[in-house]
Amino acid sequence: MKFKDAIEIARPINCLMGAISVIIGLLNTRLDVSFERLAINILLGFLTYFLIAASGMVINDVYDIEIDKINRPERPIPRGSITLMQAKILFIMYFCCGLFLSALNTIIFNLNILNFVLASIFRKLFPFRSNISILLIYESLSKDFPFPSLRPQNISSGRQVPCPL
Repeated sequence: MKFKDAIEIARPINCLMGAISVIIGLLNTRLDVSFERLAINILLGFLTYFLIAASGMVINDVYDIEIDKINRPERPIPRGSITLMQAKILFIMYFCCGLFLSALNTIIFNLNILNFVLASIFRKLFPFRSNISILLIYESLSKDFPFPSLRPQNISSGRQVPCPL
């Protein structure tokens, strides 16, 4: 199997169209998010969609091999440039990479929440060290926290801020 065939079976143009819709969705919904956070979301969202869609294209070609032999003989599996086993391995690779990137994005997003929870527990367990826990809580609330209306500066002003979720 050639690298060109592994790309061709993924149908990158179809994957690209869907991945662009992810970018549009993120730009429309992430109103109060820093540029760095938005860039990470766009990159990971784009790649996640692209890889999972590519895995769907590959597994579709595996299951439609008999139909593709008649209707689309130029595709990699019917023309023989990729075997069924190689296609199944490509499916697993694309799918697992997409799931990994999805989990990575979720972990990055949830780190602020975890920081907030741990700091709150620390404050309850060690009240004499409350300055450290308040610092940790403030830090978790000040960095692209998923609930911007709960940020300290917005609580004190009573300002309503749209939630970027």
